[in-house]
Amino acid sequence: QQPKKKQNTLQTVEPESSMSTNNNNETPLIDVDPSLLDKEKGKE
Repeated sequence: QQPKKKQNTLQTVEPESSMSTNNNNETPLIDVDPSLLDKEKGKE
């Protein structure tokens, strides 16, 4: 369970850098999985 949490944090930090550059004021909270954000973006 511990290694899984570590991976989750890494995955959240990776997209944060990329997304932060793309939408600095559009996505203030990057706590959601990047997959979910991508789905919402495509829906919009």
